[in-house]
Amino acid sequence: MWPITTVAQDDLWSDQISITVKTQILHRFDYLEHSTKNLAKAAAQNCDPNSEVLRKSLKDGMWAWASASAFRFGPTETDNRAFALGFWPDTRGKTPKALRKLILDRDPIIESTESFTEASIAARGFYAMELMLYDPAFRDIGSPEYRCTLIQRQAADIARTANSIREDWEHYKTYLIAPSEDGPYRTQAGVKRELFKGVTTALEFTSDARLGRPLGSFDKPRPKRAEARRSGMSLELIEASLNSPWDMSIMMTLENEELSGILQQHFSKIKLSIKDLDDPDLSGVSDPASRFRIEALKQQIDNLRTTLADNLGPHLGVSAGFNSLDGD
Repeated sequence: MWPITTVAQDDLWSDQISITVKTQILHRFDYLEHSTKNLAKAAAQNCDPNSEVLRKSLKDGMWAWASASAFRFGPTETDNRAFALGFWPDTRGKTPKALRKLILDRDPIIESTESFTEASIAARGFYAMELMLYDPAFRDIGSPEYRCTLIQRQAADIARTANSIREDWEHYKTYLIAPSEDGPYRTQAGVKRELFKGVTTALEFTSDARLGRPLGSFDKPRPKRAEARRSGMSLELIEASLNSPWDMSIMMTLENEELSGILQQHFSKIKLSIKDLDDPDLSGVSDPASRFRIEALKQQIDNLRTTLADNLGPHLGVSAGFNSLDGD
């Protein structure tokens, strides 16, 4: 294992962090901004829930958000932006309740994009918009004009939030590239800790929420708890959520071929399992044969998390007792 205190290693890490920020963080938020602009444009042109262009634009935005899921810190969390984009899991069913209330009350909060930012978090973001486009329960309630405007406001709000995240990251990147006493990260070690936390927390969320919630128990599977099941994006978002952890893990181990190879093997097996699963909405959790394969996928991700904790953590100088859900 390479020592983490030498000047040479510090210089190497400075370069790696700079590359990571530019090619991973900024790149992924660039795509999120781009895809959500297209979503807002599509909704403005045609708010019909059956519009293939609108539906595809929503899926592209959801994919981009999941792909950036390892970077839920800094500007991404400011002003509840992450929840404004993705209020999920919705354990109490707040989203359909909030949407139904808006529509039936003809709440004027949707009169402008600015006023809509004051709406309930549950009525904003990708998952609320998915209900408006895919859930039959929202096809006929209220007036068509109000539903159309609501969809357009949701799309514009999503794009606005993504733009704010991207703009603020342009400034925040300096804190990661050049840590100082005046910033949120005083040392390079603090930056490495943040990046490692992002990787492990993203994998933990995918295992516990994206897979664990629909799996439920053998006697009581919960297929309706799968993320984005209505649009058939559940499995695709699991795959997208691995993109940042994959790239970040490889970037963090460039000078350690053995560890890099181990991690690549883990990720490759997981990607292959996802490809072979062929269960877009994870409804297979209710079928014993399919359920076994979904459980195996979850176990593979858990095994990867253990490998990261036992190997990548020490490699970065992060203590073995570090909890990915702890604050910095």
